[in-house]
Amino acid sequence: MRKRDIRVWARLTEGELDVIMRRIRKTGLSRESYIRSLLLGSAPREKPDERFYSVMQELSDIANNVSRLARKATALSPADARMLQGEAEKWGRLQLEIRREFLLPERLV
Repeated sequence: MRKRDIRVWARLTEGELDVIMRRIRKTGLSRESYIRSLLLGSAPREKPDERFYSVMQELSDIANNVSRLARKATALSPADARMLQGEAEKWGRLQLEIRREFLLPERLV
């Protein structure tokens, strides 16, 4: 059973539909998801190109390596381990910040 069983209809000119569809294609969302986001007060962002995802994967790999180093350093030097763990947490926060800035919809209201 569908959760969304209420339909909302709108009439558009062909030009208006073309503009909307161009914007929708840039986001990678379905037409329904895109319009629903706008109606609920969020502006979907354009989908980043492949370079973005490649850089995000590199950041993730670096964070994982620093985290592994922190676990190994715990046995050798607790002070170094704390420093490395702090750096790993910074990387994690940076990744979240980047995702918020480039992936999450922008609130309109």
